[in-house]
Amino acid sequence: STDNLRKESKTDSSRKLQQQELGVYRVALFITLILIISVIFLYLFYPSSQRLFSSETSRPKSPLGAGRKNEATHRDKNQDLEERISSYNCSELVVHARSMVTRGVNWYESALDLLAACAIQEAKNSAVRWNMAVVLIKMGRYEEARIWMEEAVELEPGDPVYRKGLSEFYMSLNLFQAAGPHLEAYLQNKGGVDDWSGLLNQLYMVRDDEKSFLLEMFDRNDLREILDQLIVCYIETGDFRKADQTYDIISSLWPDDQLLHLHYSTFSFGIGVPLRGAVELQRFMILEFIKQERGSLHEAYNVVGEQALLLLTSGINAHITSMVRALLRSPDSASEIMNDACELVE
Repeated sequence: STDNLRKESKTDSSRKLQQQELGVYRVALFITLILIISVIFLYLFYPSSQRLFSSETSRPKSPLGAGRKNEATHRDKNQDLEERISSYNCSELVVHARSMVTRGVNWYESALDLLAACAIQEAKNSAVRWNMAVVLIKMGRYEEARIWMEEAVELEPGDPVYRKGLSEFYMSLNLFQAAGPHLEAYLQNKGGVDDWSGLLNQLYMVRDDEKSFLLEMFDRNDLREILDQLIVCYIETGDFRKADQTYDIISSLWPDDQLLHLHYSTFSFGIGVPLRGAVELQRFMILEFIKQERGSLHEAYNVVGEQALLLLTSGINAHITSMVRALLRSPDSASEIMNDACELVE
């Protein structure tokens, strides 16, 4: 029995030892797995840590050597690009670059590289520079685009497309001081006018029929668009004299534009030209009278003319100011003003 007890105790102690060893193995295995997972996590999600596991880190790199390698790679890339485009002329490359841009954002850099290489080859090619600017605008690099657009205009100052495009670019950035001269140059190039400012002075306050020749020189819609943009530039830069002259031309060439007469009237009162403001307000009310089917054009002139005379003889006072403010608040209030005008005349 004593021997049996000894055997059992030895068996129990060996079992306990085995269990302890198994526990140690499990802990070691668990720690090893944690370390392996940590290393993999660092390697995948922290790219900078990849250098720790790179064989190249065994010896430090010379910065000069790395620079030479990058320079060589860049030189090889440029040489390869030059070899690829040497068989094409720049006009073909511009077409190809435009096609690349239509493929999406991922192609912008490639198109830009192509155009840049072409720009080096042909320093006087305005089309290459203009298309460079177009790509840069799509990439949101506006300051660089501005430089290339200005270079294109310098090379081809008589190109109306460049002038109009550059002016629209400036206006999109609220650079009205820079946009105005290019809009004027656009009209001069399109219409063969030597001096747009001089033409404005000649046409100011002359009869409407003496301004109609402008519609023969320009496309009607294009002229209106440019004149509207010029008014914005003149007002924003404080050149109210040119704005007034331009408003006068539009009012003569588009006499049925009711909202235009309202804007011109408000502008005239604002710059201290009440007589002109009253005339334009009268034109607006005449069109409103006809719009409401209150009578013929002749009757409109009689009713609104007497109302305008009443306003002028009583002085340009707060009454006119309140009318303009009411119109600005809501064009629908014009009907109320028209009713008041009719009641006063009746």
